[in-house]
Amino acid sequence: MNMQLLLDANSGVIDSLLVPGLIAAGVLDGNNLVTATTLTKIPIPIDDARKQTLTNTKKIKVRAAFTTPHILKCINCTTPIVSTLNLVATVNIIFDSL
Repeated sequence: MNMQLLLDANSGVIDSLLVPGLIAAGVLDGNNLVTATTLTKIPIPIDDARKQTLTNTKKIKVRAAFTTPHILKCINCTTPIVSTLNLVATVNIIFDSL
């Protein structure tokens, strides 16, 4: 479970959301390089009290953590490792009547 912060126009925290689930890793080849992207949809339950806060939010600060695949071979770490990360998010806000 991760926490996302809802911010006002001055980047002040006005609320937070607990987000269940994980973002799936990309498809790796034999060299552990990503060869295809994946799509992960994470529904976030929001109660009635937070709906108005969410619609008034100007920014959402996303906190994410990443892991590496389990590799059964040694890696020489005496040289710098450079990674390129592309994280693209589409946010759909749907308030269903329950």
